[in-house]
Amino acid sequence: MKALVPASGRQIAYVRRWFNANPDAIEEQERQFLKNGLDVVPLVSATRSPTMERLKELCPAFITKLFPAKNVSDPEGDSSASGAQYSNDTAVEKLISTTFILVGLGLLFGPMWWLVFVSDTMARLGIITGFVAFFTLAVQWASDIQPWEVLAATTA
Repeated sequence: MKALVPASGRQIAYVRRWFNANPDAIEEQERQFLKNGLDVVPLVSATRSPTMERLKELCPAFITKLFPAKNVSDPEGDSSASGAQYSNDTAVEKLISTTFILVGLGLLFGPMWWLVFVSDTMARLGIITGFVAFFTLAVQWASDIQPWEVLAATTA
């Protein structure tokens, strides 16, 4: 049981909404597990990247509309009753990975090409400093690692 990941607030809200839409599904006493939400675990615990979690928190409706899941419905046949919205997580993860690769390549090759056309030493130092700072922030935002690991990734 310790290995089970607790359900997210979004998942608990969906279960509560489903019980509100179906009040006679189980006895009120049996719903006590929803009081604190600590006893609720997801049926499928897929690990997502930290960026995916942030996107799902910041703009869930946009992600669902842009990448809708196919063939998803409630056991009752109506997904709108529970208020659940599903997205194609595989497609979102592919987009995130592709974006990170393109941004990473841009951060790698961009300053090299820019430095070719700049002769002033202070400007060159500013370009290098700016790209290193931006890369550090991008690594911190895109990953769920400790600050010292971010610095190690930046220096590598």
